[in-house]
Amino acid sequence: MKISQIGEDPFIQMIKEKMNQDLPKDVIGIEDDCAVIPYTRDKLLLLSTDSLTEGCHFLKDKIAPEDLGYKAVMVNVSDIAAMGGRSLYLLMSIALPSDVEESWLKKYLEGVQEACSEARVFLIGGDTTGSKNEIFINFTIVGEINKSDIKYRKGAQIGDKICLTSPIGDSLAGFHSLMEGKTNRLTQKHCKPKAQYKQGLWLGKQIAVHAMMDLSDGVDQDLARMMLASSKGAEVVLEQIPMSEDFLEFAKTHHWNASEQAVVSGEEYCLLLTVDPVEFERLNNEFIKKFSCPLYVIGSVKSGTGVTYLQKGQNVKIESKSYVHFKEQ
Repeated sequence: MKISQIGEDPFIQMIKEKMNQDLPKDVIGIEDDCAVIPYTRDKLLLLSTDSLTEGCHFLKDKIAPEDLGYKAVMVNVSDIAAMGGRSLYLLMSIALPSDVEESWLKKYLEGVQEACSEARVFLIGGDTTGSKNEIFINFTIVGEINKSDIKYRKGAQIGDKICLTSPIGDSLAGFHSLMEGKTNRLTQKHCKPKAQYKQGLWLGKQIAVHAMMDLSDGVDQDLARMMLASSKGAEVVLEQIPMSEDFLEFAKTHHWNASEQAVVSGEEYCLLLTVDPVEFERLNNEFIKKFSCPLYVIGSVKSGTGVTYLQKGQNVKIESKSYVHFKEQ
């Protein structure tokens, strides 16, 4: 069977079953946004890695090199934020074809530097190598967190409110705008996403937050992963999906079902979390005071498995599909 017939999640499960056994005590391996390693009596180390491949994650002639550098850092910072941690250090590996211009490289590094400065993370090493055709970028990130603050995907509880920290859909619309040759706020959201590291660090300290992850592959895929890890089900109300005015206008002009497209929009890099319903109002009020925006409730955690969508009180099937690596799209 070819990898295109297997898909990303089954492949990761295959790796987990073969390589995630007999880990040292208190080490958490393949099952969340980061690996977790004991560090001091009160702290844990968080480790993650993310790659960007030309032709798959970006098109060199469609994204400014400084935006690519910024994005490559932020997608890694987002993994640390997803577990409530603080980013510390980065390693960068990059493979480059021989025809890449020096001017492109300088602008790319400017973007890396900007993101590192914003997130207060330090690039301390890595590897450079040649490539026959495409650019390949990989960062490995190290962060830390207090043991009492860490959030996992597996903590969702029945009755929890399912929340997002920002509207969604802009990244998908931005990608399509890029393909149409446009430059606007939507394309900027796709090309230069900002990890919500401040929100993640704050939410990690909140006992009312039971589970958390970042939104890299869209609500449809990522919420399903969270519910699988938590052995729970989820009910999402499409009318409650938060969307920006720009996205709604784009959806209207392109004859999209806005809420359906929003829930499959990947590379949003906001946070997906579940919150104790009794504590939600208090937590939301504090979140608004600190970040000048609310937590957007999109549904609730139920018994059972999988993700169910409601529209006008009726179960509906999402026809649109999220991007799945290795699958033929």
